Amino acid sequence: MDDQVNIKFLNMQGEINTLKEKVSDYKMENKNLTNRILRLEECEDLRDDQMKVLQKVITNLMKYIEKTNNEKEDKDDQEFQILDIPKATK
Repeated sequence: MDDQVNIKFLNMQGEINTLKEKVSDYKMENKNLTNRILRLEECEDLRDDQMKVLQKVITNLMKYIEKTNNEKEDKDDQEFQILDIPKATK
């Protein structure tokens, strides 16, 4: 009977050790996943910051293009006025 108890005890110790290894593996995997999540969040923050800068650049570029177009239209209007045949005045 003692041999059967010893065998069961050894089997249980083996199972316990296997479970300890699995728990250790899961802890390591959890730590790795946590680190990946933190890196992804940092990347998202960086992307958001880059998008803000890009949006500002686009906005400023659009303002510049508008201003340049308006100045060109004003210049074209002035040139048209210079080339326009003057009306006879009384």
